[in-house]
This record gives sequence, structure tokens and C-alpha cells, in this order.
Amino acid sequence: NSSHYSRNREVGTIDEAVVRLGMQTLRTLVIASAVIGAVPKAESINLADFWGATFEVALYSQELAKNTMIPTDEAFTCGILHSIGDLLIASAEPHVAKLIAEAVAAGADKQDTEVKLLDFDAASIGALLAQSWRFTDKLAAGIANQYQPKGAKPYSELAGLMYMAKTLFHSWDDIEDDGITSWLSQQAVNAGLKMDMSGLAAKLMKVKGCGLEMGQQLA
Repeated sequence: NSSHYSRNREVGTIDEAVVRLGMQTLRTLVIASAVIGAVPKAESINLADFWGATFEVALYSQELAKNTMIPTDEAFTCGILHSIGDLLIASAEPHVAKLIAEAVAAGADKQDTEVKLLDFDAASIGALLAQSWRFTDKLAAGIANQYQPKGAKPYSELAGLMYMAKTLFHSWDDIEDDGITSWLSQQAVNAGLKMDMSGLAAKLMKVKGCGLEMGQQLA
């Protein structure tokens, strides 16, 4: 019943949800809900904000995937898991997580700071968790290489998608409306993705903000 999926009337039963959403979408949402319930709570993180940002990236990833050859459900699931390492660090090492957040806010590189303080980064521990949960090696590679997708060997399209979706989430409001398509095209190049740009900006605009709402509902 979020604005992203809602139509003229609210859904009140599982059967209605299946009809409206389809099994594919329902499956990805069940995975997302299971992930939220499975990870430990971190007192230093506002979970509504965390999952809101995570869902926003996941929905952008799903929409971007439609203009590539990447399966959309795979893109959405990778988006749901892409930041899980941050939550694990915040749960296990809250003091270090605070230092990382402060350094990044001051302009430091997130991955470099994580490696300096922990000897590993959030993406790599997130990928290990995904593998332990029996997600595919392809999806784990998408999580592990999200910071520098073009440096991955072999190249991971899912990592490129995560990189581009995160950039979109953090930079959207700084881009002029009449320049969004050319900006998206450049971000695809930066991420190493081959992507059809036709109608993409309008499609992304339709899902903008929906992930934030979904995160608030599920957190």
C-alpha cells in the first residue's frame, strides 16, 4: 500500500497483493523483509533512515536495470543487500562506525577510511554475509565491488549498477532537470555500464522518494 505500488484502493489480503504486485515483485519484497528481520540492530543507526536509503538505491537499481540486460529482481535484491556491511560494522563496532561516519562527513573516502580503521571495508563483509546466506557469487561480487566497479576482475555489472544507483541517490538534487539525461549517461560510463538512456530520467523520477517511504514502513 505504499505510493510506489498503490493504485486506486488499498490492498487488504495476501491474494490481492499477489495479483497487484505479481510473484516476482512479491518475492523480492519478501527477501527485503527477511533481510531486515535477520540483521542485528545497531543503536547508533536510525534504522528508518538506513532502510529508506537502502530501498531508494534498490529501486533505482531495479529501474536502471530495465535499460540494461541485468535481471531486475537481481538488481533489486543486490540493492537491498548492498549496504548490509555498514549495519554489521555499526552493530559490532559502534565506536569505529562513528569515526568512519565523521571522517566521511568531513570529506574522507569511505572505503579508504574503513580499511584504515578495520583492515577491511563494509562492501567486502557485506559480500561475505550474502555468500553465507547462499546468494549467488554474481550477487556477492556486485556488493563486494560497488566502490570501484571498473576495477573488478572480471567486471561486475551489478557492482556498476550499485555504484550508479548510489551516485544517483546522493547527487540527484544537485543536477539541473534539463541536464539529467546527459548526467545519467556520464554516470553509466563511469560505472562501466552499457545503458539505453531513452526515457530513463522520467522512469527514475516516478520512483524517486518511494524507497524512503518503504524503508519507513518496514524498519
